[in-house]
Amino acid sequence: MKIDKRIAKTFILQKNQSDCGVACLSSIIKFHGGVPNLEKLRIASGTSRQGTTLLGLFQVANSIGFNAEGMQADMVFLKEIKQPVILHVVVNGSMLHYVVCYQVSKNLFLVGDPAIGLKWMDEAELLDIWKSGKLLTLVPDEKRFKKERTEHNLKWDWFKK
Repeated sequence: MKIDKRIAKTFILQKNQSDCGVACLSSIIKFHGGVPNLEKLRIASGTSRQGTTLLGLFQVANSIGFNAEGMQADMVFLKEIKQPVILHVVVNGSMLHYVVCYQVSKNLFLVGDPAIGLKWMDEAELLDIWKSGKLLTLVPDEKRFKKERTEHNLKWDWFKK
């Protein structure tokens, strides 16, 4: 199945083993037109060698202009998503990890795993790693979320003056 260009262009791989949470958040920031700073996100979220907590991601997301909400959810909820969400998953049986679920199409979920890349997963595959049901929703607040100023936007602003 084809992957949307916007998603492919904005997806970010993690730099090291403890970066999966901030890499997921960076991908969503970029998806919504923002400019992520991985180092600042690491510091603000409290990322350590063990990684980042869902609470740390929630707090930094709210501080940079998202209306974030951590919750326990199920597949029914996930199938209804309209915005990318961060899922708290377990890979290889015991390693805590984060992935982005971008969309659902024909019972396939487009998942951005910052360790390996973008891939389509069926419901059984996703349930196999997303046993906790924990996720973080992120909706940009138009008044607080800063989007990237493109050259086109800057020229248009100058022209309007």
